[in-house]
Amino acid sequence: MQIDLPYLLSQLSINAAATILGGLLLALILFLLSDKLFSLPNLNGIWTFNVEIKQTSYNPYKNMTLTYIALIWQEGNKIYGSGEKVKEITGDTVRNYTGNYRSKINIQGYVTKRYIRKSEIILHYNEIGEQRESSTINILKVINESKMVGDYISTIANSSGISCWIRGNKIFKFDNQG
Repeated sequence: MQIDLPYLLSQLSINAAATILGGLLLALILFLLSDKLFSLPNLNGIWTFNVEIKQTSYNPYKNMTLTYIALIWQEGNKIYGSGEKVKEITGDTVRNYTGNYRSKINIQGYVTKRYIRKSEIILHYNEIGEQRESSTINILKVINESKMVGDYISTIANSSGISCWIRGNKIFKFDNQG
């Protein structure tokens, strides 16, 4: 049995080139998929969000809804921002905050990209309120790039409840007074 060495080497070279080319093509396809289909949500911009208090150690706060406006910027999976509390609804009473009465918040957080489930956002903000400073965490699911919903927990009267973030702001203005 005679081995045709030049033919064998040419076949090995063709197979090696095809394998390398196939691997490069597969890597390119996966890169494009990860960049286009599986990219992090873009959360940059202005957001209006509500928190509805469901549990609290201070009963008058139960079922209260607070509204905030926030500016968010994103660096990779890290999130930063700031905002203001602009409205409070307790039963039939509506309180709009203006000027020095607005509480300021500083936001930090991150995005956890999920490939099968919705991406998760963890946001922490410190609120400098009328009487004291507090801390709140929002655990949100990205519904789309214009809406996030989830739960929150806060040091304000040991409260927790529902949080809903909507991109944009058509009603409230940032207040430069105070």
